[in-house]
Amino acid sequence: MPIENRIAITNHSIPILNNIIFSPITTFPIDKLLLKMESNTRAFLSEHANVLFTHADKGNVTVALDREVYMDKMITLLSDGDTYSRINKDPTRKLTTALRSMLIRWKTKNYISETKYKTLYCSDGSLPRVYGLPKIHKPNCPLRVIVSSIGSPLYPLATFLHNILFKSIPKANSYIKNSFELVEKLKRLHITDEYKLISLDVKSLFTNVPMQIAVDCVNEQWVFVSGDCPLPKEEFLGNKVHS
Repeated sequence: MPIENRIAITNHSIPILNNIIFSPITTFPIDKLLLKMESNTRAFLSEHANVLFTHADKGNVTVALDREVYMDKMITLLSDGDTYSRINKDPTRKLTTALRSMLIRWKTKNYISETKYKTLYCSDGSLPRVYGLPKIHKPNCPLRVIVSSIGSPLYPLATFLHNILFKSIPKANSYIKNSFELVEKLKRLHITDEYKLISLDVKSLFTNVPMQIAVDCVNEQWVFVSGDCPLPKEEFLGNKVHS
């Protein structure tokens, strides 16, 4: 079945299944059948704890894989000493203490309001969680590492800084929002046989960008950032709390 049809059927089916599961109405035979299938699925999951279900990295596909295989792949990825380092103590308290000190300074100097202070401060957050999404379009299905920072002490601060940068820094001429925009651009592109269209993939882009380079880039674009930023450049670039 073409991918467009599969996506359309999936998007149409999910709300129906959710309604049946959470607000079961068994008036029609199909409702009873779907409830029975849902019950059988739960029973299968309970009896096969070694099977892990997750989303694929691309393609809107659900993937079933062996839990031990998944754990082995994740451990291998996180054991890369060039990218990650092991810490011996939970840094949550240290992070929240430093964050509170910085936000109090911002509030005292009227860089932020009392309301914004309460929005940015998190006293009981948890550390970010990491998980992997299978790249089913590549040999041996390697995992793509995803770090979820939702609920972490620095998540509100990171969102605050991100919004400032995203709104203020002009988009590069090469910027493309998503694959749909790329398709539209390529429709209007005509090249001769002397040229070839290629795609380049960067491995672990964000973990390979040095912090200093990121700081230098913001510093170079400060003339744009300053217009939407309540903080002076020294505070924006010089604080010691990193997400």
